[in-house]
Amino acid sequence: MGIQGAGRGGLAALVGQWRQRERIAFTGSCVLIASLMAASAVGVFPVILRSTGSPGNSVTAYSGAADAHGLRVALLWWPFALVLAAGYFLLISRYYRGKVRVEPETP
Repeated sequence: MGIQGAGRGGLAALVGQWRQRERIAFTGSCVLIASLMAASAVGVFPVILRSTGSPGNSVTAYSGAADAHGLRVALLWWPFALVLAAGYFLLISRYYRGKVRVEPETP
């Protein structure tokens, strides 16, 4: 990922848009966004939020992390949440199937 992924994703988004291949354009823009987020995360690690008053008050990846119990609960809940989100996505995508048609404006 990182800079190479951002370049390739941006290029795929542009080429897909130019060739009117929506799936390629969408996938390219997703890769671009994910790559930029990954590069940003690597760039700020381990200090997520720097303190202007005292470096000891900065939020780091280690001090801002959840405890072991919270991570175990999240690990158990995550599969159920994924199924719920996927089901909702399928429901909405089938309900709004087809492209949006814009009618001409009437004065």
